[in-house]
Amino acid sequence: SYPRSARAHLENQVSICLSTDLPIYFWAHGFVDAARMADYTYLMTNAKRVIIDSATAPAGTLDYPWPRPGNVRDLACARLLPIRQAIGQFLSRYPAAELSRGLVSITLAHGAAVAAEARVLLDWVQGRMAGCGAAGEAVRLEQPAKASPEGFELTFAYPDRRFFRWNADVASAHATFDADFGGGRTTMQLPAAILPPEGALSEAMFF
Repeated sequence: SYPRSARAHLENQVSICLSTDLPIYFWAHGFVDAARMADYTYLMTNAKRVIIDSATAPAGTLDYPWPRPGNVRDLACARLLPIRQAIGQFLSRYPAAELSRGLVSITLAHGAAVAAEARVLLDWVQGRMAGCGAAGEAVRLEQPAKASPEGFELTFAYPDRRFFRWNADVASAHATFDADFGGGRTTMQLPAAILPPEGALSEAMFF
């Protein structure tokens, strides 16, 4: 929200930080236009971490040409740490080859309030399944009209009787796993939580 005329003042204040050996963390927050981030290229180039929140960032932020893309962290991804851990731990009990064999599609339906988190979660699931050997499966992101505003429904489809379903509602902190990969059906209920703001910021900054 600072006017461009304030840039010199901001750089002067930031130089106090740069004159020390402390690492710099840049949180790109409150921009109304992603193009305006170009004014802070120097900071983003020298920062140990650049933090964004794709749930509130303006259009074009995800495609912005970051000076050091490897240092950019999305708070939407950080908030999902407990959920990613829960899904990963559940699926880790099955052989990777069995998870990927014949996988037809991966579908993630979501509520309106967790659209950014759903996009991140689907990308993560697709990447992990590719690591298990899955290739060519259809990936689809949906927003069902009757879903909870903070709900998720993750589904793996196979050509036979195998299946995987995970339903979660962040508002009620409740999730259900339901799966059968050929060795018998497993149903399990577990908590489903996302990190609070201070936890997500710590995760994004330091990990």
